[in-house]
Amino acid sequence: MSTDDESEPVENAELVKRARESPTRVAIDDALALLPESNSEDSEAVISAVAAVIKAHPDDADRAVSQLRSFLAADDSSLRSAAATTVGYVASQRPELVASAVPELVERLDDSEPLPRINATRALSELAAHRPEAVATGRSSLGSLLDSDFPNVRIHSARCLAAIARVAPSEVAPLVSDLVACATDMAATTPLGAQGPDGVDDGDPGRSQVVAEHSTTARDQSVLVQTLAAESLTAVAQQQPEAIPYDRRYLAVLSTDAPLPIRRGAVAALEAVARTNPERGRPAIEPLADLLIEDRDEVLQGRAAMALAFLADSYFEETTAAVRPGASTLCSLLTVDDPEVLSGATGLFTYFAEQYPADVADATPVLRSLLGNDAPSIRARAAFALGFVGDTAERGVLLDVRESDPSEEVREAAAAAIQTIRERNETA
Repeated sequence: MSTDDESEPVENAELVKRARESPTRVAIDDALALLPESNSEDSEAVISAVAAVIKAHPDDADRAVSQLRSFLAADDSSLRSAAATTVGYVASQRPELVASAVPELVERLDDSEPLPRINATRALSELAAHRPEAVATGRSSLGSLLDSDFPNVRIHSARCLAAIARVAPSEVAPLVSDLVACATDMAATTPLGAQGPDGVDDGDPGRSQVVAEHSTTARDQSVLVQTLAAESLTAVAQQQPEAIPYDRRYLAVLSTDAPLPIRRGAVAALEAVARTNPERGRPAIEPLADLLIEDRDEVLQGRAAMALAFLADSYFEETTAAVRPGASTLCSLLTVDDPEVLSGATGLFTYFAEQYPADVADATPVLRSLLGNDAPSIRARAAFALGFVGDTAERGVLLDVRESDPSEEVREAAAAAIQTIRERNETA
C-alpha cells in the first residue's frame, strides 16, 4: 500500500500533464503549488505547465504574480530560478500579466547564485521586447551585467538595454561608457587564427575542430552583444549627442569587417562627437572620408557625411580635401530617397560645393529637384549649394523659392544663393 509521500509525485505528474494539455481545467493555486515541489528532473515540464495555467487565467493573474514575486525572494535558489523562468515563459506571450514582477526580477540580477541571475535576465529580456518602459527601472543593474562571465546574461542584458534605447534613449544614456566599451570590443569581431583561438596546434585534428566550434560559438555570442550595444549607442547618439564621449576605438571599428550595426554605431558616435566637440573628432576626418567613399551601405555613408559636415564647420579645408576623391559618390547620395541619408549628404555637399564647385557642377539638376523636397532643411541646403554651382538659370529658380517657399530658413538660403551667383557673375 502506497504512502501519501509515494503517491504525491504521481499526482503531481498527472496535474502537470493536465495543465499542459488543458490549462483552463487547472486552478491557479494548484498550479503554483507545483513550483516549490519541482526538482531538477521535471522542473522544465512543471514551469511550462504553470506558465500555461497563468496565461489561461488572465483574471487571476494578479494573484498568480503576487505568489511568483514571493517565490522570487525565496530562500531556496532553485525556487527563485523556477519563478524567474515562469515569469519569462508568460512574458513571451502575455507580458501584461507579469510586468508587475519587474522589481523582484531586478533584485535577482544581483543574486548570489548564477541560475536565478540567468533566468531573471531572460525574463526581463522577454518583458523588454513588449514593455521596455517597465524594464527601464533595472537599467543600471543590466548595464553592470554586460561583462558578466555568463554569455546568456550578457546577451539578455544587452537585449534589454537595446529595447529600452529604442523607445527611451535617455534611460540608457547614463550607461554610455559601458555601451562604448561593449560596442567597440574588437576581440568579438577579430577572425580566429588558422591555429585556433590560442594560436596553438597540438596536432590533434579532432580536438582542433571541437575547439574551433566552441570558439566560433563564443565569438558569435560576443558579436551579438556587441551589435546590441552598438544599437543602444546609436539611439543615444541621435537623441543625446552630448552624452557621447570621443573614443579612438570607434576608428578601429571602422577599419574592420564588423557587422553593419556595429559600424553604424561607431559612425553615429563619431557624428555625435563631431556635432558637440569637433576638436576631439578631428582625427576621424580621414577615416570617415574613406568610409564615405568606399562603403556601399547608404545609411552608413549618410551618417559619415553628416559627421563630416559638422567637422567641416570647424575644419573646412581639411575636411573638403579629404572628401574630394569621393565627389562623385557624394553627388550620387543626393539621389537617395532615405531622408536620413539625404540630410547627411546635403549637409556635407554645401561645404564641398563652396570649396570645389567645378567638381560637382553636374549635380545642379539634382539640387534643383531637391528644392521640392518635403524637409525644409534639405530644401535650404539645396538652395544654398546652388549658389556655388548654379548660374543664371538657377538664379531664376532661386528667385521663385525666395518669394514662395513657406519656410523662412529656405527663403533665406535662396536669398544667400542669389547673392553668391550675382557676386560671382560680377567678378567673372
